[in-house]
Amino acid sequence: MKVAFKITADVSKAVKMTADAAMKKEDTKKDDRFYRTWAQAYFDNDVDLAQALSWIDESIKIKEGVSNLTLKGRILGKLGKRDEGVKCIDRAVALAKEAKMKDADIEEIQKIAAEIKARN
Repeated sequence: MKVAFKITADVSKAVKMTADAAMKKEDTKKDDRFYRTWAQAYFDNDVDLAQALSWIDESIKIKEGVSNLTLKGRILGKLGKRDEGVKCIDRAVALAKEAKMKDADIEEIQKIAAEIKARN
């Protein structure tokens, strides 16, 4: 005997609830990676891009890096702020070159800038 049924979940709501709980914890180390992780989760799940932008700004304020600048560029691009997004990506590329990252990794970051520029 087979029984078919559909299970649905509101992923956005679950991500938001989990993030809210994490932000309220006093004993959690809130470093650049912490804020970048939650900004990434919000970006990936289209939860609240304004909040994602706020968190990635906090991450950058703590420690500017290739990953958080790239994510900020992607968030800005998704928000329709292409010029600002590309500026962040360009800064990420400059940092990546300074850090002597692999050419393939730098090219991937540059592809993101091209995708942002191509958006309508």
